[in-house]
Amino acid sequence: MKQNEIKLIAVDLDGTLLNDQKKISQYSQNVFEQLAMRNKLLIIVTARNYLRTTQFLNEIHGNYAICNNGASIWRKDGVCVYANYIESQVCDRIMREIYNHYHNIDLEIIMNKKTVLVTSRQQVSCFIDEPVEGILIYTHAKDILTLLSHEHHCQKKLLEGNTLFITGQYATKRLGLEYLLKLVNIPAKCAIAFGDDINDIEVLELCAEGIVPENGIPSAKKSATAVCGSNNADGIAKWLSKKFSIFD
Repeated sequence: MKQNEIKLIAVDLDGTLLNDQKKISQYSQNVFEQLAMRNKLLIIVTARNYLRTTQFLNEIHGNYAICNNGASIWRKDGVCVYANYIESQVCDRIMREIYNHYHNIDLEIIMNKKTVLVTSRQQVSCFIDEPVEGILIYTHAKDILTLLSHEHHCQKKLLEGNTLFITGQYATKRLGLEYLLKLVNIPAKCAIAFGDDINDIEVLELCAEGIVPENGIPSAKKSATAVCGSNNADGIAKWLSKKFSIFD
């Protein structure tokens, strides 16, 4: 794919653009700054919530952030242009099912611009005062995934093999990116994507090119059109620099 055909670049954060210290190197920031100057639309597509994404969106001069695995889409000025919440009755069923089997488990509840930690069924009604975008579960993740196998009105993804992330029925990274592509009137054939984990595969397959860092999981690499250097070696930025002849 020629560099002038690429209009949009979508990039995952953890394990992809971020190194293991959860930072974007200065070299990577410089590469993305050059891409912004060339009028490329720069998109973050992440399982993180909005508040944990804004710093990185600024650092790469990004235009939009697709957060919580596609549950919400944010402009760089902080305006939410799309949201897909977990239906309240579905959320109630999930909470009841989990706490009926695990009485002291910690759940991270993600809402529009805040995240709360609840440790009991009683706390749910006290702390959840707005629609829920996602639920993160760090312990007993695989067992709870099995427990909730009958619940079909939500998305359930295992991240990095040991964290369960629950979002709305139509909240996926792919659906979020498809919505955004329509919003900005750019076809998928003019987009490239970077990701390392199972929740990135659908985005890698949607775009004209899907690139996975060396540290990515085997199934993601299988879906990729290319493999680049690892997240700790500025793999994404170096691939982009070569593709766009930035720092020859």
